[in-house]
Amino acid sequence: MVENKKYKVIAIHFTRKCNLSCPFCYRDKEKVNEKDFDFWYDLIPYLRGYTNQIALGGGEPFMFPEFIKNLSDVCKENKMFLNITTNGLFFKDIPKREDKRIKDLLRNVNMVSISIDEYKITKWGGLGEIKEVIKRLKRVTNCEVGINYLNTDMDFRKIDRTINYLNPNRIFLLTLKNVPIPNILKYKAYYMILGKKYNLFVDDLTNKILSEGKLRGWKSPCHYCREMLSIDEQGYVLGCSFDSPKNALLKLENPKDIKMIDRKNKCERRSCPYLKLK
Repeated sequence: MVENKKYKVIAIHFTRKCNLSCPFCYRDKEKVNEKDFDFWYDLIPYLRGYTNQIALGGGEPFMFPEFIKNLSDVCKENKMFLNITTNGLFFKDIPKREDKRIKDLLRNVNMVSISIDEYKITKWGGLGEIKEVIKRLKRVTNCEVGINYLNTDMDFRKIDRTINYLNPNRIFLLTLKNVPIPNILKYKAYYMILGKKYNLFVDDLTNKILSEGKLRGWKSPCHYCREMLSIDEQGYVLGCSFDSPKNALLKLENPKDIKMIDRKNKCERRSCPYLKLK
């Protein structure tokens, strides 16, 4: 039986380093002093008291495969679910004869989520390459394989075709933030149709807008500081992954500092400051 914890998930963005320059990326590219790998290994046992799931992202996590392997071992030791978000290109470059290398690398990873959008599909050379990697990961590992689909143009017929073609275990359909987007309330029916056809999830912003029928001023707060936390590469603890270090709840100098989160006053948001509409 899974023990209920304070947060459904804690996101760790341990690096800004990446092998792509996606136009929709919200991560700051300025160079900063990133925490060393030992910091993250030592942090996991403390996070066990707050969550059952770690969502690991970057940058691009698989630029550091040895770190992935070691961190996943620590997560397993602490009975924590590990979900890694990646652009997936790392797996494209591994020869088919090296399936054992992938199996070993992901032996204690529970889910791999491949981020896709129009820019990334171009870098892959087409959806066919992504499909082959998804099939391969399903075949040689015990991981669930999902896609994090960034909805850049509200073309739901194309989204439907893409999901059906790639056939992932799970789809996370994301709304753009920090750039002007259409009023997604007009597309509620499309979200409902996709939700009936697939194992589909939406980000919290999309969920709040669609469920409450308005863009701002929701009746109930979003997951900001409530159902999730985000920790960036410098050790800043944030209420969501889009927040800025200047709004940090606290700064972790040492892993045990996460315990100070218990002293923080409850905070909530009923309107997303990162939502921009056309």
